Amino acid sequence: MNTHRHRHSRTVRYCPLEPPWLYPDVLAAAAPILVPVYTEPGHRVLLVERGQADHADRWDTRRDEAIETILRLGRGATTAVSAKASADDEHAVYDLIVCPRTGSTPIAEWARLLSPARSLIVLTIPRALLPSGGRNDGVAPDSALRREAALAGLALVDRVVLLHHPPSARPPCRKRQRLAVTLGGHRPSHSEAHVFQPNDTERARANAPRHEDGENGGEHRA
Repeated sequence: MNTHRHRHSRTVRYCPLEPPWLYPDVLAAAAPILVPVYTEPGHRVLLVERGQADHADRWDTRRDEAIETILRLGRGATTAVSAKASADDEHAVYDLIVCPRTGSTPIAEWARLLSPARSLIVLTIPRALLPSGGRNDGVAPDSALRREAALAGLALVDRVVLLHHPPSARPPCRKRQRLAVTLGGHRPSHSEAHVFQPNDTERARANAPRHEDGENGGEHRA
């Protein structure tokens, strides 16, 4: 496994998943795609809970699925609600941390729990990708996310687009349909994983992780 990729690259992977595309569902579906790329056997993975009580049962089920997947891949896995709670563990240093994107994602707090040259992934679910003004999750724009990461000593090294439905082979055929897409009048059917690693430009250029083709579909890099 290589630990870095050129900055601001983008990878597209097929990650089949049916709606409603809640964070626990996306996390479980994305685990077999992201974990092999950004970790090696024996590494420790931390999955961060979103903390929404109304999704508690769903989180319990999906959490177990994600942990089982990670263990099958030969990695260790644990979960946490907050960075403070995780830091209470004297061995709380992780090679990969996956957390949800919210209105106040505490990137600096999670960064302190990363082992050197490892990855923090901020996972954004479809409903948080609605056009500006329609973000019902109140998430910060990408630029704010990158600034906060930079202040924590992290750089964006990859942006993985997780397609939950296969792309249509046909473009919208009617003018009204094309206009609706252009104006953002459609619901996103993909999630995004922003991958941050310690800011080391030379190492970032020398090491680029590759998303191998697998059972979840191939990749497209842009």
